[in-house]
Amino acid sequence: MEKVTIDYNRLCLELEKQGKTKADLSRDMTKNKNFVGLMEKNPDQPAEVERLMCLLLGLEQGSLIKQEEATGSQGEIKILENLHKEMREIHQAIIEYGELIEKIWSKVHANTLQLEKVKEDVKECAQVLKMTDYDKAVRFLKETLAGGWIDGAEVLRMADATGIKRADLNKAKPNISEAIAKAMAERSRRTGVNQDRVLQELAKIAFAKITDAVDLKTATVREDASEDDLACIQSIKIKPNEFGTEREIKMYDKRSALVDLGKHLGLFNSDKEQEKPIQITFVKASEKQDGG
Repeated sequence: MEKVTIDYNRLCLELEKQGKTKADLSRDMTKNKNFVGLMEKNPDQPAEVERLMCLLLGLEQGSLIKQEEATGSQGEIKILENLHKEMREIHQAIIEYGELIEKIWSKVHANTLQLEKVKEDVKECAQVLKMTDYDKAVRFLKETLAGGWIDGAEVLRMADATGIKRADLNKAKPNISEAIAKAMAERSRRTGVNQDRVLQELAKIAFAKITDAVDLKTATVREDASEDDLACIQSIKIKPNEFGTEREIKMYDKRSALVDLGKHLGLFNSDKEQEKPIQITFVKASEKQDGG
């Protein structure tokens, strides 16, 4: 049996409009006088009951059915719309909670990093407090000379400003040569500058031939000049004048490069620095045996 849900509120309004009571309608339907009144708590009734009430009240069939029941598809759409709205609200809440959690995590992470930094600073302070004056001097020289060579007077000035004693500096100097060598090697690796490269660049200047790089007839750079040939050119100036164009090609100082290479190879040592001849004494085998 098909059942529908009675719109009890509309039924009461219609009875009031027509000057009837619920008991009157119940009697007209040949039911118990409380039959209609009980629909407030039990609105689900057979479809025949709704049709009979509409007939007795002069209403169109289906007028006393709740709107959700009369248009079931529309009711489902309404339910889906409400669900969609709730889902959007939940989604937005999740985003907001996610952003809040991200902010909290960022603060926690920042505080953690700050705490680690404080721990490191405390640890370093503790190590410094345990250091002797000699240890402080060694540390000072390592940090000061890590970037390369520095003027000795500047080192002493910085040491005095830091409270490092000169006697401790003198004691510390022999023990930091290895650290300085490592620092310089690291800088050489990082910058790509080393002795071999410097010597190669000096050699390009020292042994360059101007005719390999410059066409002397036109005072222009040769098109077939190699990169090694071009390394000896210091500057090129071109300026117009009343006779045409003046060209000036300046070469690096060949003599200075040769002198620097010679010094590196030890070619210009003084007589005192020249190696002394090796003296070799030949002893007869019989004399060696006699001597012992």
